[in-house]
Amino acid sequence: MNTNGKITSNELTTKITEHLEDLVRATDAARVSEEMLRYLEACSRFHSFSLNNIFLILLAKPDATQVAGFQA
Repeated sequence: MNTNGKITSNELTTKITEHLEDLVRATDAARVSEEMLRYLEACSRFHSFSLNNIFLILLAKPDATQVAGFQA
């Protein structure tokens, strides 16, 4: 920070670079994560369901292939 308490452009650039590197690491880890792959497979099977419902399906029956709504 400079004398008036503001962040300099170099400090801001450094912070942005650090956050981007964190994002790259997290993205790389998610790409090879078994949990993420299971979630993405469930999303492809149950694309008409909400995020929360997909999580509930995975918790209740991870190997489900078909799911009916409450009214069905």
